[in-house]
Amino acid sequence: MYTNTRISIVVAFTNIIFSYLALSLYFLLLNDKIDILVFQFFYFPLIIGLINLFLWFQNYKMEFYQHWIYIYLGFFSSVFIYLIIQYIKNIIKGTPEDFPPGEANFDLLLFLSIFISLQLIVLLLLNVVTYAFIRLFAVYFKKL
Repeated sequence: MYTNTRISIVVAFTNIIFSYLALSLYFLLLNDKIDILVFQFFYFPLIIGLINLFLWFQNYKMEFYQHWIYIYLGFFSSVFIYLIIQYIKNIIKGTPEDFPPGEANFDLLLFLSIFISLQLIVLLLLNVVTYAFIRLFAVYFKKL
């Protein structure tokens, strides 16, 4: 239905950039002010949904599954970029003296694996809900 390489590239990079910015903004500035579960279950899906809704209304129309592929691509790319940056920070700073060697990197990987798992569940649920809304509205508009 909608196939355009430029649209795909714009949607993919927009999702990658805004997912990374949301993730970095939370971990750098809002970590003490907002609980991580509130961020995962409310703010992050809201940011992703609003960005893609904005892209849809700006005539960056794509198939439903393509939007979600780029949302997942943006999320996993942002987590990968964040992991690399934090790993480099751990290497530059060095580990505290009371930590065993490699403990800071293990804690980073453990925390991000839990974070990724919960966020993936939230994105999958959001995917199901938006698919149900699209199907319901498609049936409703066909009746008119």
